[in-house]
Amino acid sequence: MAYTPGFDYDLFISFSHRDNAPRPGQDTGWVERFVDYLEWWLGKRRGLAGLKIWWDQRRLTGATELDRCIEQDLGRTALLVVLHSHNYRNSAYCKQELDWFVAAAKVPTTRACRQWRAAHLQYPDQQDFA
Repeated sequence: MAYTPGFDYDLFISFSHRDNAPRPGQDTGWVERFVDYLEWWLGKRRGLAGLKIWWDQRRLTGATELDRCIEQDLGRTALLVVLHSHNYRNSAYCKQELDWFVAAAKVPTTRACRQWRAAHLQYPDQQDFA
């Protein structure tokens, strides 16, 4: 059960796997470090212990069964966090995740707002997260 009543997940992190490739000499990519920091910051610094964050740690591919699972999980998520980049924008699968979330958000819920859009955010280089 998520921190947010009525949902199984509080946050769903949507990103392009190309953006999470580790730099030479590192074991983790910046997306993984971002999620780790976000969990710590929200839990410890903001007092939101128990938040459930969904993100693809297994490098899921577009297999039909996995697609259904992701689509269902997006429908049970309170907030979609998009790590937007050129790779994200050019990924048909990332667009599909966004479409699934938007479609689920149109279903009447107790939440007043489930979607927030930020236009053309600029992201730092990967070395800024080293």
